Amino acid sequence: MVHVWGPVMVIPFSGVEQALRGLDLIGRDPAAREVSVVIVDLKNSILDQAFDAAALELIVSTAQGWGAETLLAGGSPLSEQAVADLEQQGVTLYKDLPLAIAAAFQIVRAQRRAV
Repeated sequence: MVHVWGPVMVIPFSGVEQALRGLDLIGRDPAAREVSVVIVDLKNSILDQAFDAAALELIVSTAQGWGAETLLAGGSPLSEQAVADLEQQGVTLYKDLPLAIAAAFQIVRAQRRAV
């Protein structure tokens, strides 16, 4: 289930298709235009370095296409290699979802001050 709280969106990563479908549906919603931070909740998933990493990259590029920043939450230590390239591209990985949500709202506040 995708959650949207104004400028912050949380997408559970329970599979590539579901995450992309959630992004697509939300992207069609006019209210989603105000989303400026997307959190992908990995829920301690163990990610395949090739397939899942490519899917995460697609999710990140889709969110960036909207002009949104992307954060990852709750990745398993076994998935570090799969998200390493994304971290080099400026995507931040947080230990758990509550920390990522708090960071997302801080980013939103900083974005509003910059405008």
